[in-house]
Amino acid sequence: MTNPTAAIGIGQVERWNELVSARQAVERSYRKQLAGLPVTPRPRLSWATPSCWLFAVSLNNRDRLVQYLRTNEIDARPLWPAVSSLPLYRDSVREPCVLAEWISARTLCLPTWSYMPDTTIEFVCAQLRAFFESTRARVEAVDATPVQ
Repeated sequence: MTNPTAAIGIGQVERWNELVSARQAVERSYRKQLAGLPVTPRPRLSWATPSCWLFAVSLNNRDRLVQYLRTNEIDARPLWPAVSSLPLYRDSVREPCVLAEWISARTLCLPTWSYMPDTTIEFVCAQLRAFFESTRARVEAVDATPVQ
C-alpha cells in the first residue's frame, strides 16, 4: 500500500461514524421515497446496523429499469454477477448457488454516496415512478425471502 493510499484510509477511518451516518441518511430517504413502488429494498435484520455502502433494490424486471434510468442519465447498475457464475469459478461450484443467482438477476444499485443531496434522491425516485407510470410496467416487487 502506498503512503497516499494509507493516508486516505486513515482519514476515512477517523471519520467512520460521520460517513456511515451520512450513508444511513441516504438509505432512509430512499426507503421513504420508494415506498409504494414495486421495488424491494435490500432486507435487513432488526439487530443489524447497515452502513449503506450501496442502496440496492430488487424487482422482477431489473434490466428494463436499468436501461430506462441510464437513458435518463442516472447511473443505475445491475448488481454484480454471482461469483459461482463467473468463468473462473464455474467449474469449481459443487452445488447450485440458487440464492446468489436469484439475487444477482433481480437486483440493481441506485446512485449512492455520502452526503447525497435529497434533491438528487428525489430526482432518482421520480424517474423510478415515471418508469412505472409511463410504461405501465407489470413489474412486481420481489419477495424479500427468495427461494431457499
